[in-house]
Amino acid sequence: MHRVIYQLLKSLTQEDKKTAGVYLDFVEDSNVDNDKSYIVYSLQSSNPKYEFEYSRDIYQVSVYSTSLEHALTPIKTLALPYLIVFFLAHLFDS
Repeated sequence: MHRVIYQLLKSLTQEDKKTAGVYLDFVEDSNVDNDKSYIVYSLQSSNPKYEFEYSRDIYQVSVYSTSLEHALTPIKTLALPYLIVFFLAHLFDS
């Protein structure tokens, strides 16, 4: 499921100049923003801050952007489909 969301976010932000990228794996991508100039917004957390991410969930999907508005736009677009898929995944997991 994370990979599908990742691919959708990637395609939604492909042409956006203020979005630096969409990353699936914080461990692999921990060197992307060494000077911490980007806002990182994760689908796994409602906290649009930078400091929380690298040691937590390896498979978080996140958007790196210099603008919170630009970081949130693709997230808002995918919010309902993500919640539905997330709910169904957990429903069938139990």
